[in-house]
Amino acid sequence: MEDLSGYLPEYMFLSALPQIISRICHKNPDAFAVLRRIIVNVVLACPDQAIWQMMSVSRSVVLERKRICNMILDNVHHQPAIGQAITEQIKEALDLCDKLIALCITPVPDKVDKLSMEKHFPEVYVPTTAPTPQRDDTGSTNTLAYNSRIERNHGVASALQFELSQDRP
Repeated sequence: MEDLSGYLPEYMFLSALPQIISRICHKNPDAFAVLRRIIVNVVLACPDQAIWQMMSVSRSVVLERKRICNMILDNVHHQPAIGQAITEQIKEALDLCDKLIALCITPVPDKVDKLSMEKHFPEVYVPTTAPTPQRDDTGSTNTLAYNSRIERNHGVASALQFELSQDRP
């Protein structure tokens, strides 16, 4: 695996990335070092695809998985070749993940069947239009789909519809 990680291009690991991430608590230090290097390299090479796969682990309820995942993300931050865009992208993804978790655990008042994203959850309200990809000096395209600086689209109704269950917990 160590030989392949230096030989194969990073994008080839994308299809196996969920399995690689699931092994981040590997007990063998040599295996963990290889897995960590693969994950860091894939996040640096393909941030749009790899960062989201790391988000669920970074907010895991299993403290050891969460700690190791955040340590790997810190390793990404400290790479000398990394641009500020990837660091900002990771920060925005973590922030959005926290806001979505908060949205999921928000209690819905009785007899309310509709909430407005814009009014009740403005910190999570996301525009419905995708940002325009921009090219950097190297010619690579960087699309920050969850960029918080994107202008919000206020012309679209945003509501959450709740279907009340007959069974109450």
